[in-house]
Amino acid sequence: MKRIVVLGLGNILLEDDGIGVYLVEDLSKRDPIKHVEYIVGETDVPFSLEMTRHADLLIIVDAVLTGKKPGQVTVFPCKREQGFEKGISMHNLHFLEEALRVQRSWEGIIIGVEAESMGHHLGLSPILQEKYLEIMRKVNEIIQTIASNQMIAPK
Repeated sequence: MKRIVVLGLGNILLEDDGIGVYLVEDLSKRDPIKHVEYIVGETDVPFSLEMTRHADLLIIVDAVLTGKKPGQVTVFPCKREQGFEKGISMHNLHFLEEALRVQRSWEGIIIGVEAESMGHHLGLSPILQEKYLEIMRKVNEIIQTIASNQMIAPK
């Protein structure tokens, strides 16, 4: 069975940038999936690297800026050989670059939540607050789907 880690990245002091942190905290308490480990990494790259070094599959939950509607959830696959698009997120690129540099066998998925605002403000923007439960449900469904597909022994 693969070791699956869900990592929440973000800065809760920058409004919607903290969505990954809030989601992973809440999912780990409300509806944790068996055989999935939940880690709140915030913006601490060394801590996040240490806590995820054992993962076979890493699912990163973070705010993204892709021009879509605020609150929209998008999945970005990322594999070592694929490379990463710069500018999607303030955090996952730094983390991913460092993870790829120091960790050998690694595969990951980014679950991005489109941010509306990343100003200096504690808490989410009104639109993400309004959509929070729907966003959490979608993110949890994605994690459940990924986890159930990964639980099957490799061919």
